[in-house]
Amino acid sequence: EVLRELRGRYCWTHIRDGLMYYGYSYSPMVKIITASCLALLLGACYLSPGWVSYLLLVPMLVPLIYLPRGYELQEDRIVLHCLLWRKTFLLADYEVRGLEQEPLLGGIRIFASGGYLGFTGFFWLPKRGRCSLFVADQRGPFLELTHRTKHRRYIINGSLGA
Repeated sequence: EVLRELRGRYCWTHIRDGLMYYGYSYSPMVKIITASCLALLLGACYLSPGWVSYLLLVPMLVPLIYLPRGYELQEDRIVLHCLLWRKTFLLADYEVRGLEQEPLLGGIRIFASGGYLGFTGFFWLPKRGRCSLFVADQRGPFLELTHRTKHRRYIINGSLGA
């Protein structure tokens, strides 16, 4: 029932292996922050000696692991696709709720990326508390997935509305 209601408002959609896949579009803010950071990184690598450039390069490439790419709808689960891994949310274990507006800019980054390659990591949000974000577009809409027993909270781009 929840899966029938899930629709992407601004995401590109296609069928992959018979399942709905919603690919993310990145917001202008994410694109500007990412391009600026990459330009600074390349400039620093060009101007610095060989081994120092590698020290600068490694921390800037680690967030690629968590780059949100989209989500896939299956009968009993939602699968979040990041660039180098996937996170599966079984609908029996998670309560899924749609959030139209969630101010991410008022949150506190605990261990997270605040726009470089998306908004990913652990945040504290005023209305939600501590949660993990995998967001490509901070303007929303969002899906909030809360584990029923452990109360871990995840927020991803997505929509319950048509």
